[in-house]
Amino acid sequence: LATLYVKQTSEQMEQLQNAVKTGDAAGIRRIAHSCAGASATCGMKRIVPLLREMERQGDEGKLTTTTELFTQVVTEFELIRTVLAPYLAPNAASHS
Repeated sequence: LATLYVKQTSEQMEQLQNAVKTGDAAGIRRIAHSCAGASATCGMKRIVPLLREMERQGDEGKLTTTTELFTQVVTEFELIRTVLAPYLAPNAASHS
């Protein structure tokens, strides 16, 4: 589960970064929603509220703090990766 979560969320972080850069509100809403759900399911409590706020801003089309939120999301995800690293399948923690 840890390996799948890190792999999937790593891919979603790249997609979310692109959506934030291009101001794609619908993309931000969709990706943040999916990522928040997976994170909540896996018990990653600190990253979920950040993603939910990104989702809300994307839903409303008001991307007032998405760049700052994304920076916080990346920081939290790096902490998650560090904590989960011992439990990952070989090569799962490296960037694709």
